[in-house]
Amino acid sequence: MTTPQVAQERGQHLRQSRRRDGRYLLLPVAVLAAVAFGAFGYIGYVLWPARPGPQVDAPLLPITIAGVAFNLPPAAIRVAAQRRSGAQPRVDLVFLWPSLEPPNPNAKEPAPPTDAQVETSGTSARVFMSITAAGDTLPPADRALTLYPRYTAAQPRP
Repeated sequence: MTTPQVAQERGQHLRQSRRRDGRYLLLPVAVLAAVAFGAFGYIGYVLWPARPGPQVDAPLLPITIAGVAFNLPPAAIRVAAQRRSGAQPRVDLVFLWPSLEPPNPNAKEPAPPTDAQVETSGTSARVFMSITAAGDTLPPADRALTLYPRYTAAQPRP
């Protein structure tokens, strides 16, 4: 064997060992990257700002819909984006029946009753309503004269 051949074989051996060492380093780097990604994700989740829910004893919000002013409790407004004062095109509300108080946003819902308990359960119901502009609807006086006689007439009409 000549000196160049020995040097060549030695170089191949060193290159192969470096490749093997690179493979062994891949697993710790991947584990370290996964741990770092998980740590950054957890820190981002913990530090992310949270929007507070409506307070039960918050003052009434002055909201104007189609030129009519309403003072509404924030806990009764269903959509969080609508919990602001000023003019709005629509407001969705929820109240407890029969007290018509806004529901407690922090209270948990009771389990739904089984079929046997439906008749005897004393759970309170909720009333959902939306306040919007009238638009193209008939005024109440015209509605009473135009629509309702169709349903009360003795002879059906088309």
